[in-house]
Amino acid sequence: MNAILILYAGNQAKEALLPLLDGKNSRELAAEQAEKFPGVTKTVILKDKETKRSLLGKIAELQAGFDFAYFAFADCPFLDPALAGSIAERHTRYKAEYSYADGWPFGLAPEILAPGTAAILLKILGDDDGPIERDFLFSVIQKDINAFDIETEISPVDLRYHRLNLCADSKRNYLLLKRFITAAQKLITPDASKEKIPSAVTVEKIIAEQPQILRTLPAFYPIQVFGGCPQKCILCPYPLTTDVLSRKDFMNADGFESLLDKIIAFSGDAVIDLSLWGELSMHPERLKLIEAVLSRPELSLVIETTGIGWRTEELEKCSALQKNYQSCLPFKLSWIISLDTADLQKYSQLRGAGFAEAETCAKKLLELFPKDCYVQAVRIKGE
Repeated sequence: MNAILILYAGNQAKEALLPLLDGKNSRELAAEQAEKFPGVTKTVILKDKETKRSLLGKIAELQAGFDFAYFAFADCPFLDPALAGSIAERHTRYKAEYSYADGWPFGLAPEILAPGTAAILLKILGDDDGPIERDFLFSVIQKDINAFDIETEISPVDLRYHRLNLCADSKRNYLLLKRFITAAQKLITPDASKEKIPSAVTVEKIIAEQPQILRTLPAFYPIQVFGGCPQKCILCPYPLTTDVLSRKDFMNADGFESLLDKIIAFSGDAVIDLSLWGELSMHPERLKLIEAVLSRPELSLVIETTGIGWRTEELEKCSALQKNYQSCLPFKLSWIISLDTADLQKYSQLRGAGFAEAETCAKKLLELFPKDCYVQAVRIKGE
């Protein structure tokens, strides 16, 4: 078995370089763990920031002459050699083109590519170039998934619903890694006392027995910045507590920006939601609030809206702001438009007047944000 190990370290968070165990940071620990993968004869750490196209090109070039390539992110200090060996054995036995693990938290297992697979992925990538996301390999394979021989190592316990990332990509996940290391020391038996990095089996046990350690820092902040709404919806409890049609109170931009800075100081990064109650489009400084979030690299924004009150030029400005402040975050600005029905009469019963304006807004947002726009409970006709 002659395998190359490729670790991607481009655009990693500062937490990846913070000491984690015995004075070593997550990147150093990830390299140590991954070099124990069966059959590894060469290790390459890619430190430059790449796009999907450039990274696939480098993988294709590097894996030439090897039986297969392990690929993992270099901020994952819990990469498990035993789990990697199981994936490699299955990959080799069934002559797969792509193999991965499913059911475990992200950060425990590598992905495996057969010779030539990265070059094929490069051809089918098309125009879908962009920043590297954690699932970028599988996202490209999905474009023509039936054309590939794929093998999956499945966890005996499905842990996906915990939505854990065991990688040093944020303040909260760095804290999570430290908690797992501490918990692992209490679970390791005398015979395995030298095992300081928790294995996949140990991670499963910790999650089952100590679920309280999974709660670290908030990652989602819903913030109501305007008191009123243009509609008194019968399906919303908010109108039962206040006169939403007459309220005009709002949070000023300076106070909002101060709150954002406090959120960053506390959580490190976060998703800001504007907002389940109150209509952002009625805020007199709405574009200033949107830019305040987007201009902070640590934050991404979700806008929940009725679709009423937005001017076309404002939506186009939001699209320009998203492109201007686009970063490594895959979803810098996302939209949720509440229509609830495509039937005008039913819409009037549920939400009141405004269907035509909301529908027009939704269509424009689907045009401007095709990947980051969700129309709640209904598809717009023709889309």
